[in-house]
Amino acid sequence: MADPFQAALAPVFAILGTPATYIGIGGSTVLLRVIARRNDLVTGFGGGDLVSDGAVFELRAADLTAAGIRPWAGDRLLVGDDLFEVQGAPVRRDPARMVWTLETVQIPAPTSYPQFDPPTISGGAVETVLGPNAPPGVWTGTYVTAAQVALAVGQIVHVNAAGRLVPCCADAAATADPAGVVLIGAPAGEPARWATERPVERADWSALLESGAPALVPGTDYFLSARIAGGLTDMPPSAPGWWVVPVGFAVAPTVLHVQPGTPIQL
Repeated sequence: MADPFQAALAPVFAILGTPATYIGIGGSTVLLRVIARRNDLVTGFGGGDLVSDGAVFELRAADLTAAGIRPWAGDRLLVGDDLFEVQGAPVRRDPARMVWTLETVQIPAPTSYPQFDPPTISGGAVETVLGPNAPPGVWTGTYVTAAQVALAVGQIVHVNAAGRLVPCCADAAATADPAGVVLIGAPAGEPARWATERPVERADWSALLESGAPALVPGTDYFLSARIAGGLTDMPPSAPGWWVVPVGFAVAPTVLHVQPGTPIQL
């Protein structure tokens, strides 16, 4: 039986809503309709008000749930030609919890997109995808590179001398210098999408954590694993000859903000 509340909500968004593309921090996207509640964000600053270029959007929770997306700070919303980034934690204020409310700031769209190479790449073909006018679901500054082996979302990777994307590991110098994190995995030989510095989301991290835990611990720093290819550990490697490589910190049980640091050999 159809939910009568959802049925009543659908025409409201059909009439008042604007078509948009929601882009989750893990790269998942969904087409939906959003309602803008105000055009500027006004915040107190000293003795006056600070006005920033942004908007508050409302969207149906069911649209995100159907796409397997849980909204989070850092997600993006493409409305027409305007790109917005979610600020702070989204909330559901209505009694039935059927509508997400998102505070956002508008991200200026550049008029041109200069090409650049990501760090640590020594050769091989790499596609750069820049700017908000890239295909839906593509983050600014992400890359597409053929995978040397099968890769999964969340693995820490670099590009080898042959121009292939491979998982990093802290047990050897050749694999202990990460370039970034996998956003969209791929089988061996197929293109995988990755980024040098980005939040990434996994529902279950157990395959990549040395502890085997399914969830990250928010606020915890994570390091490159010396035991799991492309994996993580909350305890820095300690064996002689291994490398201590900071890779990022957890912002939620399912979200790691990747910021690769400088490798230090033990």
